[in-house]
Amino acid sequence: MKRPAALLLVLALCAGAALLSCSSAPKPSDTVMTVKTEGDQSSASGQSYYLQGRYELALQFFSQALTQYTSVDDGGGIVRAYIGVGRCEVALGQPDEAETAFQRARQRAQQEANAALLFDSRMNLAELYLSRGDPSQARCEAHGGWLGSHGGDFQHVMARGMGGCKDPLINSAANCALLCRRCHDLAEARDPHMEAAGFWARQGTDPRMVPMMLASEHGSGILVWRSMDGRYLFEAPELAA
Repeated sequence: MKRPAALLLVLALCAGAALLSCSSAPKPSDTVMTVKTEGDQSSASGQSYYLQGRYELALQFFSQALTQYTSVDDGGGIVRAYIGVGRCEVALGQPDEAETAFQRARQRAQQEANAALLFDSRMNLAELYLSRGDPSQARCEAHGGWLGSHGGDFQHVMARGMGGCKDPLINSAANCALLCRRCHDLAEARDPHMEAAGFWARQGTDPRMVPMMLASEHGSGILVWRSMDGRYLFEAPELAA
């Protein structure tokens, strides 16, 4: 028995509409990726403003990135955004807020079992404690233990020389490591193991290209490079010629 032509036309139109709606509707994974991309863009803007010293604007963008990453439960993005927020709070003279941000970064990094992000959040927290005059809570980057009551020293990877140096690279965070007194003495004595771990370098070396083997409190290490603004990089930087 043949169906009426009108019914066949309705069925065809319905089928076409269904196919069109299926092909045009974004998949959940596509939506997640879009939000992650937006979070990356907000985070990049935050970093850019941070480097310009515009910390309030940087904080706004890092906070926006945190909201975006949280909405899609992007663990790595959440940790990085918290670290960005914390660094801005430090620059704005808000150590308590910075401590909260770094602690939340550390907690989420532990959940993600991400060694690189966990280390980054812990070291930011340790440097905050040091700046607040509590060196017992900060860690030596060379051996991973607490600096203790004796405090620590900032080791210049490439020596500044007698009388200091006006080169901004030599005086930047890329050329510094936070060491306990014993490790600092070893680096100053040009110990070959400390050189191999990246805690001192020979003259003429660009400290940004010197990988450092940073130790955790458990003795395991992670390879990082230091940027001029003090961030840990987990891949060798590509520097402009």
